[in-house]
Order: sequence, then C-alpha cells, then structure tokens
Amino acid sequence: QNAFLSGMRVSRGDGVILMDGDLQDPPRLIGDLVDKWLEGNGIVYGVRIKREESLFRQAAYKVFYRIFRRLANVNVPLDAGDFGLLDRRVVDVLLRDFPEKIIYLRGLRAYTGFKSAGVEYVREKRFDGASTNSLLGNIRWAKLAIFSFSEKPLEYISYLAFASVVASAAAGVF
Repeated sequence: QNAFLSGMRVSRGDGVILMDGDLQDPPRLIGDLVDKWLEGNGIVYGVRIKREESLFRQAAYKVFYRIFRRLANVNVPLDAGDFGLLDRRVVDVLLRDFPEKIIYLRGLRAYTGFKSAGVEYVREKRFDGASTNSLLGNIRWAKLAIFSFSEKPLEYISYLAFASVVASAAAGVF
C-alpha cells in the first residue's frame, strides 16, 4: 500500500495504473483498463474471477470479500484487488484527503465515490518467488479493512459488553 502511495505521489499523468510487480495481474489488460477509463470512469479496478492458488487461499479470499462487503459502510467491489487505473482527480483526493500511513487502498478508492467499473480477469500464478503475505499478514489486512470501513464490529462489541454487565449484575444479585 505504501508503494502505491509513493507511486501516486510522484506520478504526473492524467491516469495512474497500479499493479504489483509479480505479474499475477496481467499487463495485457492495461488497454482494457484505459478503455473503461476513457468511457468516463474515474476508477477502473481488476476483478479476479478466478485465482490460480490453493483451494484454501481461494476460499479464504472469497469469504473475506463477502464478509467485508456485508460489514463495510461503502460499496467495495467483490474480488477487486489493487490492480487498476485511477484518474488524476481520484489520486489527488486520495493524497490530499487521507494522510494516513497505514491504509486499505481498495476501501479508500471506493470511499471517494467516483464513477467506477471493473475489468474481469484470472489472477495467474506468481511469475517467480513466493508471496510475502502470510496467513497472519492477510488476517492483519482483513482486520484493517473491516475496522477502517465499518462500525459494526464496535457495535457488536458494545452489545457483548452490555450483555456481560447485565449477566454479571444478575449473577451478583442471585
């Protein structure tokens, strides 16, 4: 996320393409991203219709995106990663209005409210090397996403705290 922010800070074009360097997001789709951008979309994101990964990782990602969608206060597209194209106006809003250092870009991108569209693709196996995202790292990103874009976890915690106080008071009286 910080690498994307750094790239956006130094970019000068009317549109900025964000993609990881491991070639899992295919550069051949850049033309499709540009076409959707030229249609008037300020945000064009890649939608991973399939991932060439273990069944566990595929299922975990699918479950996360669906839980996140139900909890989030903004409409974050399902199965959309960071790969995509942002209009200069979107980049300027992200850099100006969100000074945070630890961000969940997919959520902030949706939060800006600009017109958006997706381009579907199959996320291929990593060209070389291994992912630096461990299971614990992915859980950390999931927590960041959920707690950054939803009040529901805090609401659930307050209900649980209230129920605990009532149960404790009832136990004390009993």
